[in-house]
Amino acid sequence: MKKSILFTILLSLGLNGAISAQPTWELKGRVSGGQVTSIAISGDNIFVGTWENGVFLSTDNGSNWTAVNSGLTNLAVRTIAISGRNIFAGTQEDGIFLSTDSGSNWTAVNNGLPNVDVTSIATSGDNIFAGTIDSGVFLSTDNGSNWTAVNNGLTSLSVMSIAISGDSIVAGAGLAGVFLSTDNGSNWTALNNGLTNVSVLSIAISGDNILAGTLGAGVFLLTDNGSNWTAVNRGLNNAAVFSIAVSGDNIVAGTWENGVFLSTDNGITWTAVNNGLPNVAVWSIAISGDNIVAGTDSGGLWTRTLSLLLSKTLSVSNDSISIGALDNIKATFDITSNVSWTVSSSETWLTVSPNSGSDNATITLTAETNTNTSTETRTATITVSATEVQDQTITVTQEGAAPELTVSTNTSTIAAPNNSTASIDVFSNTDWTVASSESWLDASITVIGDNRSITLTAEANISVTPRTAIVTVSATEVQDQTITVTQEGAAPEIILTPNNLIIAAPENSTATFDVMSNTSWSVSSSKTWLTANPNSGSDTATVTITAQANTAAESRAVIVTVTATGVNDQTIMVIQDGASVGIDNLNSNTLILYPNPAKDYLTIKGLTSPAVAKIYSVYGKLILTSQLFNPSVDINVSELPTGLYIIKLETDKEITTRRFTKSD
Repeated sequence: MKKSILFTILLSLGLNGAISAQPTWELKGRVSGGQVTSIAISGDNIFVGTWENGVFLSTDNGSNWTAVNSGLTNLAVRTIAISGRNIFAGTQEDGIFLSTDSGSNWTAVNNGLPNVDVTSIATSGDNIFAGTIDSGVFLSTDNGSNWTAVNNGLTSLSVMSIAISGDSIVAGAGLAGVFLSTDNGSNWTALNNGLTNVSVLSIAISGDNILAGTLGAGVFLLTDNGSNWTAVNRGLNNAAVFSIAVSGDNIVAGTWENGVFLSTDNGITWTAVNNGLPNVAVWSIAISGDNIVAGTDSGGLWTRTLSLLLSKTLSVSNDSISIGALDNIKATFDITSNVSWTVSSSETWLTVSPNSGSDNATITLTAETNTNTSTETRTATITVSATEVQDQTITVTQEGAAPELTVSTNTSTIAAPNNSTASIDVFSNTDWTVASSESWLDASITVIGDNRSITLTAEANISVTPRTAIVTVSATEVQDQTITVTQEGAAPEIILTPNNLIIAAPENSTATFDVMSNTSWSVSSSKTWLTANPNSGSDTATVTITAQANTAAESRAVIVTVTATGVNDQTIMVIQDGASVGIDNLNSNTLILYPNPAKDYLTIKGLTSPAVAKIYSVYGKLILTSQLFNPSVDINVSELPTGLYIIKLETDKEITTRRFTKSD
């Protein structure tokens, strides 16, 4: 694209030299009729359109104004454009009027143009384009004598602004975004990718770039005929942009209630330039040579010298600074300027000195200690500001503290039972990990508020011997911390199964019992006729007892004792059967004892002669004697404690011994 000619650039010849250099805005006159909706300048003539009182002309740089409305039957003028000697005025509802005598007389030129609200007019050679509300775009190729609608492709017919550059015609539709035509308006294509606000109020073309001013979302930029818009509102506050004007690399925007903004970097950044402008509701804006002309809501026409604005300088030597973590660490940067300025910090931990001044200066930054509980850096933004100059910012990054890692103790003891726990506090300003050297000890991180600790959880130590694990706490760029964790041994324990045994009378009769233990133990017998193998051991084992022959008719008992340090002795009562005398009914089918175990009564069947029944405890103590006269007898054992008993049956010819159990 080439440099634009558009409705906000309605100045064909500038005011170079006509308006004196103005360091601030100067009122060049006030016209009646409310808002100055449009401005057009040609030579020494300044034309303004107003919302209620038509067109005004000044021939003395705005000092005096004359209404020039002869023939202008509608005084609500929304736009003015100049093409050579022709001046076009677009009105609300009555179309377009043409003046060929500097506004002295106006004639309606609406053939083919309905009574529409004309919002914008742009000219390019013999072509005149008019944007309207609800009727789209119209084209005249004969100075407005005839008009033709050219709307193919437009999805909205409310066109608020038009700009032309070479063969490119750009239209801003109030509710549908931006459209482009490259065939003199015959066809339009939407250009809305990235345009997040499609209420487009103003359009300007700068070289190959298109700028779109929106209602409430500021300015969007489309570069190099690209396909995606970018919001360019730094410093613009997302204002409602009613008008845009371009002169070389300089762009000015007139906004509603935010005044005038200047950009010198293609719209990337904007600076408010309102010094001396009391009314910041700006409807129209124009650039003529070295002058900016602004029309306001109150009917005022104001001017400002562009070169004086551009001559203000403010720059800084750095855009980023790194500063140490310790207290009162300092850094400096330089300001180069020809205006007064102020300096501020976004964070209280970083102070500036001096905080105001003018012209060139060196600024000293002073930082407090980085109190972050981590090694993370922190940042502050230094802003250097001056009136009507783009703010300069510096990002200051303060280094984080050196990594630290300590633990509350390097040794810890944990109990033997399963799921026993212990806690270790960790003091650090960086991320850390924890690991245990042994699978029986779990080390996990516990977080309570800002505090972090290690919770140690142990599996049961069933051995009486303590065991150890090493817990390691690690972090980057800091020495590992180790904790020696000792788990106590379990209390010594011995369990014998069963707790009583009966062994047969013959030589070398054997029986076994199990020792379940977590410690070393030894076995002893209270009688020499019974031996144990093994007679000592550790942990769990099976012990075999071997008896010498019992030749007596009476059973005999022995106590087997298992002993270990730190635990009560455990004993087993062993009963060895007595030898049978005479006929041993233990091998006979005629003598029966039942039930066994017995709860209330023990029944004896199969006696062939009277007998005496004697019941002994396993310790050999006589408990009960009963005379038996019948072949079948019930003996009452309900009063006996539960346990193992021996019953001896004696007749005049034989002695028989049996065992039974008393149950609950």
